[in-house]
Amino acid sequence: MSFFSSRWVQLSISGGLLALLLWSVDLQHLFRQLLTARADWVVVAFLGYVAGQVLSAYKWRLLAQPLGFRQPFRHFLVSYFAGMYLNLFSLSTLLGDMGRGLLLVTHRGELGSALQSVVADRASGAVMLLWVGTAGFLLYGSVALPAGVSYGMLLLTLCTAIGWRILPAVLRWHGLPLRRGWDWLSHLVMPYLQEGRVVRRACALALVLHLSQIGLQALLAHALGLAIPFGYLLAIVPVITLLSFLPLSFSGVGIREGGYVLFLAPVGIGTEDALALSLLWTSIMFAAGVVGGICLLVSPPIRTALRSQNTRHWQYAERDHPPGP
Repeated sequence: MSFFSSRWVQLSISGGLLALLLWSVDLQHLFRQLLTARADWVVVAFLGYVAGQVLSAYKWRLLAQPLGFRQPFRHFLVSYFAGMYLNLFSLSTLLGDMGRGLLLVTHRGELGSALQSVVADRASGAVMLLWVGTAGFLLYGSVALPAGVSYGMLLLTLCTAIGWRILPAVLRWHGLPLRRGWDWLSHLVMPYLQEGRVVRRACALALVLHLSQIGLQALLAHALGLAIPFGYLLAIVPVITLLSFLPLSFSGVGIREGGYVLFLAPVGIGTEDALALSLLWTSIMFAAGVVGGICLLVSPPIRTALRSQNTRHWQYAERDHPPGP
């Protein structure tokens, strides 16, 4: 096990980073800023975030359909929200992704395809987040981010666009080294290469989702009385989000807050104000996870899926380990 994959190491990193940030700020100013935030705008931001997760669930359903999953949207919706709830207790999104994949399957052999749909959902979101960050860089140059980071994002964005165009030819080339890895990649992406319309729709939905979430953070900034240009948020939020995905801390806590403090300083946002914005956004994300917990408790499709999973577990256990005479 990697050193950074240890639960206690990641919890220590999150706690240490938060403690360092809180130690370096005027706590009275921070609490006063949080208390004076307009509650109505915070509620609107929360509702907007939940609505965005509904859109994410629809995108996941769209990407699962080419793999043979035809369940009603309601099933995808409650499974997605259940995954959000599971993420509250994990150090990354892995537990939630595994959970929604398990809740999607109806037969043992479909688990691989279910997880494939989750990977496709995550990949499309990450790629479009990269595109949004590049758009912000083109608007703001290297003011928001170091030049190396900005031009690196631009290069990666070009690589994703070109790579998708040439990927079919690459996968048909049988002389590649590490053939097993390429076979796995071919199995992962081939259904989507044959369904270009689905991929384009999913990417468009991911783009709308990312722009709306950045808009919600601009709304939170307005609730706190902070003047942050929307174009500037386009440049920094994707980088902060991608950094928070790294399995180095508990759900990105600490890294996310430090990112806001670091990247908002060039536009004159003080440490307390940047920290207040990041804490509000993190609170909204965790509150949405609690909504997922409610879905997990009251949703009939989830209970049915859990009973089905439990029944299959015992069937396979009896088949693999039949009782003795």
